[in-house]
Amino acid sequence: MKAALAISSILAAGLLGLLAADVLLGGTQATPIAGTWRGGGHLLRVSGTLEGGFSVAAGESWTIIGCPINAGDVLSRYSPKGGTSYDANSLWTENENGVCSSSTRGPETVTVVLSGTSALSITGCGYAFCASMTRVGPAPTTTTKPTTTTKQTTTKPTTTTAPKKDTSPPTVQALTKGLTHPGSTARLRFRVSDDSGSARVRIALFQGGEKLTGTTSGWGPANGSTWWWDTSFSDTLVGPAYFCAAAEDKAGNKSKRSCAWIALLAPVEKVSNGCGGGGWDAIVKVQNYFGNTHTYQQSLGRSYKVNFAEACNLHDAGYGGHTVRDVINGGIVDHHAWSRPRVDRKFLGDMRTLCDRKIPASAKNAREKCYSTGGALSIGALALYNFVDKHGWRFFDADLTVPGIQKGGHRANFD
Repeated sequence: MKAALAISSILAAGLLGLLAADVLLGGTQATPIAGTWRGGGHLLRVSGTLEGGFSVAAGESWTIIGCPINAGDVLSRYSPKGGTSYDANSLWTENENGVCSSSTRGPETVTVVLSGTSALSITGCGYAFCASMTRVGPAPTTTTKPTTTTKQTTTKPTTTTAPKKDTSPPTVQALTKGLTHPGSTARLRFRVSDDSGSARVRIALFQGGEKLTGTTSGWGPANGSTWWWDTSFSDTLVGPAYFCAAAEDKAGNKSKRSCAWIALLAPVEKVSNGCGGGGWDAIVKVQNYFGNTHTYQQSLGRSYKVNFAEACNLHDAGYGGHTVRDVINGGIVDHHAWSRPRVDRKFLGDMRTLCDRKIPASAKNAREKCYSTGGALSIGALALYNFVDKHGWRFFDADLTVPGIQKGGHRANFD
């Protein structure tokens, strides 16, 4: 079960720059609203001014939908648009099966009205923080120094230093996505940080090294908060799937690309075809060697047939790096990080499990042939394993981020 509520924009110190001075540029007197307030049943801290923009932070700790709000956490940031209208950015707090996460929402237009010096109302929110707030303690006062007449003096002209150029690129961390089904919509998450506090992100979805779709976000807070992209997966996709994200700040600095795997569950029949598998016919007589069904003789009048097709299907899926249901052992297997030797060893174990299911323990001679190299009528599990152990490297896709079959890559082809 998932619950969500918008109660804050970004964690403390994660906002874009706020004006906290009492006097704005040009000498205009700012309305004093900074200080401690109470609203929505909690103590709140206001920083900034009505004219220059302000933020509302938690003045104490509490919980909402089971997720902690700590004293000092910024709930929302408000930027003036004119009159009583403000742009509000806030953090959407979400509780999904007991796991709390948050990401930025906004901007949305809200109305902010100060009555006297002790009543501040924020209304019209869809997900930003809104409340009728009452000041706690006296309102701050602003003072200006009296004008004095001084003798005319000669001073050296002041020099100005050009602002330091921003050369630091943003950072992005794509977060691994759990089990996803073809034909569904999935939420892909990533974290973004930049010293400027603002960035935009390019994100793309890939299958087997080929780009399927992508998008570019608008400008948003870049302070380590979690962003997400909801995208649809066609029911024809089989994987292996992953997504990548890269960020850019307003100075034009670009981050390195960060990618994360998606466990896209593929129907095993779409990624394999029994013993032999796609491409195996490149080796002479492989299809005959890899027949699905083998017969093991116990005695002159008694023999047992074992079909290895399910083991071969899982083996093919492993060579292609796919995520499939394990019909032999139960559960789901995500092969994207498996080495070829690991896939081959599982193949041997799966075949021997099928031997056990079809040949009773009392038929020791037949079971041993099934386990080992076979007999006069067929070959056994060990012989099949020895074959793929020797020749399988030619057909194992070691790099799932490049289209086609790669002999080397992030998945080891050899121990």
